[in-house]
Amino acid sequence: LVIGLLSAEGRRQKAEGADPSLLGASQYVETCFGLKVGMPPTVDFDEEKAVQSACREAIRDGLVDVAHDCSDGGLAVALAEMCIAGSVGAQVNLDELHREHPHIRSDVLLFSEEPSRIIVGIPQDKLEQLEGKAASLGARLIAIGKASGERVGFFREDSIVVDLPIAEIDGAWRNGLG
Repeated sequence: LVIGLLSAEGRRQKAEGADPSLLGASQYVETCFGLKVGMPPTVDFDEEKAVQSACREAIRDGLVDVAHDCSDGGLAVALAEMCIAGSVGAQVNLDELHREHPHIRSDVLLFSEEPSRIIVGIPQDKLEQLEGKAASLGARLIAIGKASGERVGFFREDSIVVDLPIAEIDGAWRNGLG
């Protein structure tokens, strides 16, 4: 199963360079730093509609096995929840997102609650079809990894950013971090 990220087609131009608002009002900043600061990233409702339409049509057409939005906790939390629910790990390469956001730190890529992003699980043989469907609706699909194994790993430029067993993630998710 390929792990993909459905997002707005125009997002790249808006996100060039470092953008501190990507963590505004995020769960990450509150949990890790004890701060309730900033405003959440602005939602472009046309982009949101395009991404939601692409996801709904892909599900209806049998192109997507699983989908989860990135609104509460960002990419890392959404993927962890998917892995817990499916009892299968994932390996995600952040390099493509790094190309999209060249000056953004890994923690921001993982925990930004940037709108109009949905993680999807796609059978390999349906990847091109979903890319075309997304494009036809004003969204895009970026293949970022594969679902397999018993660990959740995020990698960037051949370095490990996160690599944890699902059992440990599941325990933290069910019992809290403390």
